[in-house]
Amino acid sequence: MKDKLVFSSTFAFTENTSMVSYIPKKNSCVILQSKLHNKKDVTSDIDKMPRIFLDNNKTKGGVDSVDKKITCYTCKRKTNMWPVVMFSNILDISANKIHLYYLLACFQIGTQLSFTEDDFL
Repeated sequence: MKDKLVFSSTFAFTENTSMVSYIPKKNSCVILQSKLHNKKDVTSDIDKMPRIFLDNNKTKGGVDSVDKKITCYTCKRKTNMWPVVMFSNILDISANKIHLYYLLACFQIGTQLSFTEDDFL
C-alpha cells in the first residue's frame, strides 16, 4: 500500500461481484464490494473516485438512521452471555421493521397515526 499513488483504484471482478481498493489519501486504503457494479467506472474529478463509492455514499443514510433509532429505542441490557446479546439485537431489528410496516400501512390507507414512535416502541 505504501507504493500506491493517491487517488488510485484497483478493481477485481468475478461473474457477479466486483471489488475496488481506493487510496483517498496517503497511508489510507478503502475497500468496497458490490454486486451492482460490473465495470471500471471512475469520476473525472481530480480525486478519480470509483462509482461504487459514490453510490455507497448515497445509500448509507438508511443504515445510519436505523442505527440511530435502535440506539434510542433498545431492549439491550448489559450482559456477558452472547445468546442474550444476539436475542436483544434480533428484537431491536424486528421492532424497527414492524414500526416501518406500521408506518407504510398507515400511509397506504391514508389514516393518521394513532401511536407515536415512543408509544409504539
